[in-house]
Amino acid sequence: MKWYIAFIAVLLFGCRQPNNKTIAIKAQTHPDSIKIERIDSIRQKQKEEGIADSIAQKRTIDTVLKYALQHKGRSSYKKKLIIYSDTSLYAKLVFGHLFSNDKKHLIVVNKNNDIDVHINVFLLDGNQFHLLISWDEGYLNYLGFEVRDVNGDHFKDFLYNWYATSGCCARNAYNVYLYRPHAGNFTSAYRFINPTFSPSEKLIRGVEYGHPGEVPLYKYKWNGLNIDTVEYIYPADTLKKKFYLVHGYNDPKNKKILSAVPRDYQNIMGYDWFMDY
Repeated sequence: MKWYIAFIAVLLFGCRQPNNKTIAIKAQTHPDSIKIERIDSIRQKQKEEGIADSIAQKRTIDTVLKYALQHKGRSSYKKKLIIYSDTSLYAKLVFGHLFSNDKKHLIVVNKNNDIDVHINVFLLDGNQFHLLISWDEGYLNYLGFEVRDVNGDHFKDFLYNWYATSGCCARNAYNVYLYRPHAGNFTSAYRFINPTFSPSEKLIRGVEYGHPGEVPLYKYKWNGLNIDTVEYIYPADTLKKKFYLVHGYNDPKNKKILSAVPRDYQNIMGYDWFMDY
């Protein structure tokens, strides 16, 4: 009888073992575990790519500044500088009295990968270049930069133009850095969507982001290095015969009915979008 009980105990113990192993195997291959491993792998890859890009960017800037210091005595130049002779990586340099007659600046635009564009602006001070503006933008978003006066103070400013790859509506965007001549540096960026600049009037007219029939025209005015809101104009009916003007953002208390959009808006970029409803 004792041997029979012992046999049954061994049999039951042996039957339980495979189930434990099966459970362990299932736990190791659980879908959530696979997802976590994939996420960790993606994050690690992104981290490694970010580190590699940072190293590449530092090498690029070091190479650029070495060249720029060697040629700082020149009045101006535009240069496409090859960073690595065995690759297609390069930086575009623009140097000279770009913003004022008494100071020299250097603009550098480069791409180290297929994702980002790096934009940097430096001030030459003696034998050193001081970084004033640094901006990274998606490669597909980048349109270019401009150096021109936008606020009517007769000093050129730095404008960076970009267009988001995703979105429902017109989204031509500018980051505007106003030049401060006494210091040789810039204000923080002002961001405008679908703008048309009129420096002679010290005005910016444009169309807000959104669907036609829902978003307004806007008008801002430069006040030195600051900006004031002048007005907004909204559609008031689907027949395009009525509009209303407000001096505060969609403030019904200050609403003025218009029978047509004022002429000074009708030639701005984005006006057709505004009227397409």
